[in-house]
Amino acid sequence: MKLTENFSLKEFECKDGSDTPIWVQNNIRLLSVELQKLRNVLGRPIRITSAYRSPEYNKKIGGVANSQHLYGKAADIQVKNVDPVQVYEIIEDMAEKGELSIGGLGLYDSFVHIDIRDYKARWDYSSRN
Repeated sequence: MKLTENFSLKEFECKDGSDTPIWVQNNIRLLSVELQKLRNVLGRPIRITSAYRSPEYNKKIGGVANSQHLYGKAADIQVKNVDPVQVYEIIEDMAEKGELSIGGLGLYDSFVHIDIRDYKARWDYSSRN
């Protein structure tokens, strides 16, 4: 199912193959709109490495109990040939300008976490710290 010009539901589904509940799909639609805005600015594909996680899968991989991934509100992303620090900074800049409606933004060594929670949260778990 196509969600936006460049994103489909399949990209957001749980890696364990479990079904994506309808209420989660609604959140994924909202998240995909924000990711499409980012892709339009970057002008290059965004790879989603993790998005929706079933409770069982989240537990299996050691995700936190209140992860936004459980609700379909989060995605871990990579952009080929763009350092995660740059991706993080572009997202933060867009959010500050009101061009992106996001809540959570996290920096890791190989990816950036972005989510649409209803409050601002920022973290840096990269080794550069």
